[in-house]
Amino acid sequence: MSQASDMVRKMFGEGDDIRDAGLTTPEDIVRYDDILNFRDFITYMAICE
Repeated sequence: MSQASDMVRKMFGEGDDIRDAGLTTPEDIVRYDDILNFRDFITYMAICE
């Protein structure tokens, strides 16, 4: 990744964290957090071998 994209990603992440602070999930919603994407899965599988 380029430095510019890394910086934008970091800044957007910080803004998202501020926006989402204190939010709760409604009772009637089933929520799945921390789902691995394909790249994370491949890295996980490589570590576990």
